[in-house]
Amino acid sequence: MAAYYGDIESGDYAEAWALLNSGMTTGQTRTAPAGAVPASRSAALPSSTWACGPRTWPLAFLLYAEGVKNPPRADPIVSGYRRRVTLEPGEIERIPAMMRVRPVVLAAWGFCLGRWSAAQATRAAVDARQVAETVGPRVVAAFRSPAS
Repeated sequence: MAAYYGDIESGDYAEAWALLNSGMTTGQTRTAPAGAVPASRSAALPSSTWACGPRTWPLAFLLYAEGVKNPPRADPIVSGYRRRVTLEPGEIERIPAMMRVRPVVLAAWGFCLGRWSAAQATRAAVDARQVAETVGPRVVAAFRSPAS
């Protein structure tokens, strides 16, 4: 996690994304689909060798986490991401809504575990929506603009 936050603070958003994408910060490594590798060999494969699965979920949270601090920080994240991945139009359109999912889930867990009151959890959900409504259109516009 220290490497991830170091990359964010230094402005190296592409490297921060690479850490998230690789599973280095989450511990979620990619393994080969069943039957793709003989049982006698390791099933761990680099992500470039097979489809990565959901692409917008970790991106949406990164955009939320940085956008809550300073909305313009979303621009270099989108720029770095676009150099590696081309999102489908539907994926781009869903990013603003996806940006608020993880903060809302975390708020609900906080309430369910007795760490937050209902009012605190509700406030967190409202705040997440406001961030998504502020940063989301900026992100969509950045993905739609011509790559630089």
